[in-house]
Amino acid sequence: MEIFKEENFRIPLDSPDAFINREMSWLCFARRVLNLAEDPEVPLMERVKFAGIMGMIYDEFAMKRLGGLRRLIQKKKQRLSPDGLKPIEELQLCRKELTRQRGVLSNLVQHELRPALMAEGISILDHNDLRESQKKSWIYIFPVLSSPFSHPLLWTLVIHFLSSVPCL
Repeated sequence: MEIFKEENFRIPLDSPDAFINREMSWLCFARRVLNLAEDPEVPLMERVKFAGIMGMIYDEFAMKRLGGLRRLIQKKKQRLSPDGLKPIEELQLCRKELTRQRGVLSNLVQHELRPALMAEGISILDHNDLRESQKKSWIYIFPVLSSPFSHPLLWTLVIHFLSSVPCL
């Protein structure tokens, strides 16, 4: 008895089982990047870089992929994806996986990367971590730094760092 004959594993090309969901495939790619950020064998600053890349991946995914699914749902288009899912089903699957990955990333940053950076003398402060005098100084510094613009110019899909050097 040969169970591993090739004809036993043929999937018709018009079958949904022959296709991988496009959005879930993208989230699998994101998961591989997240795995690199989690890997303690990867140097610390590389892990931080991969964590930052995750933010860009999620931004693009939300704007393009989820936005497209939402438009299909709003227009009440019930076309099936090649793998046989309705737009609402794809959106639900994506949200579930995104929520899981964002939880992993948040936990990683808060409980591993930030403490490891702190141990190396690199602080990442939240607004609440600033002294009152530092918070007040932004009233004077921010307009000078952003004077060419009526509002701060922060490009999308770019990682932004804020740094301060103590005055001597």
